[in-house]
Amino acid sequence: MTYDVVIAGAGVGGAYLAKLAAQKGLKVALVETAAKDKIGHDWSDSIERAQIEKAVDPGALGDMSFAVAGFIARAPDGTGGIEFDSYPFLIVDRRKLASRLIEDAAAAGAQIIRAKVLFPLFDEHQVFGIGVESGGKVEKIIGRITVDATGISSTLRCALPSEWSIDTARFADADCAHAYREIRRMDPNAEWPPRRVLIYRYGRYRGYSWINRESDDAIDVGMGMPATSPLSTLKELVARDAESIAGVKRERIRGGGGKLPVRRPIPSFVANGFVAIGDSASQAHPLLGCNVGNILLACELAVEAVQHAVSHKRFGADALWSYNAGFMRSRGAVLASLDAMRIALQDISEEEIGWLMKRGVLGKPALWRSLAILPPKLELSELVKALLCSLSRTRLMVKLSQASWAARDAFEHYRRYPAGYDPEEFASWAHREKRLFESISRIANR
Repeated sequence: MTYDVVIAGAGVGGAYLAKLAAQKGLKVALVETAAKDKIGHDWSDSIERAQIEKAVDPGALGDMSFAVAGFIARAPDGTGGIEFDSYPFLIVDRRKLASRLIEDAAAAGAQIIRAKVLFPLFDEHQVFGIGVESGGKVEKIIGRITVDATGISSTLRCALPSEWSIDTARFADADCAHAYREIRRMDPNAEWPPRRVLIYRYGRYRGYSWINRESDDAIDVGMGMPATSPLSTLKELVARDAESIAGVKRERIRGGGGKLPVRRPIPSFVANGFVAIGDSASQAHPLLGCNVGNILLACELAVEAVQHAVSHKRFGADALWSYNAGFMRSRGAVLASLDAMRIALQDISEEEIGWLMKRGVLGKPALWRSLAILPPKLELSELVKALLCSLSRTRLMVKLSQASWAARDAFEHYRRYPAGYDPEEFASWAHREKRLFESISRIANR
């Protein structure tokens, strides 16, 4: 049997794409080795309400999500506090969401196949399916379009020929983060922290940490930091944070962690007969690691390209390119700008981040734009004001100014992403993108 779409990986991205494709009448195979309730990261994610309500029936959200009453951003040392009265996201349990999307995909007609994904099937021209292990045997699943939704391992993408239109390199540790969280039992009579107020500490250990009292008797404590530090260190720091909060008990309700890419999207998500989505395509927020909202958007763009390709019986990169252009020119441009800031400012200290927050340079407008994944905006008046306030910080302010301009340059470059697939035009764009981010890396070393 030949499927229209073969999707490797049934996390949020793979399952949602399977649902959308099956709803459009395509023959879909969704392949996953893990049990339905064990798929993906065991943590929650912040997702735009409008985006998640398109993905699943709003009536089903109560079992897997909740809204927070407010958001507080603090300096790395825990001092200060920039308070937001609203938070434009729902906190969604990723595993419950993936499980629900798998059920929806099956109900729409997708075939769910329990097997281990091994490798892509391809010839000199295009990908035409995957090799899997099932019942001790290696079998082939043939498809017109093959989708890599295997997460950071990028099992299929990294096995393709390097000369094709898609990046086949694995993500460097410098472009990845480790994230870990625990939900602990808590004394319901404890006065602090307030219930369902998300409290973040930005720049801590060159990453971030958070606490969120999900209910009177349960608290979510977590942290993300560069993948150059081992996950075991992260677990120890999270446990220490949890046990430093009055009323938090040793009982661990659930928790988990892992590695995720926190860089800009790869230059192309498509090749002949092939699509990458989710962590395989690096679609996470470079500063916070949140990615589900971006993945849901990517799936909606990808399914339109896939349906067009199947209906016209054209499976080349050119037929799938609208997915690239649609994402890169919008959400991808913002993610690239955030990655430029991440790279340019990666060597500033926790003390400097605290100073920037106290001075209002990293203030409410800048943090809100980052949270809401909005295009960068140069606040030069704030830079000048802060520079005049403290001439001893000249080097820091110059670097921040350079990082702001770099973010704008990255945003504009992704906005000029090729509208259609022309190999020479795309090669030129990718070359300029590489040179741009090489120059941004040099800002951090000044």
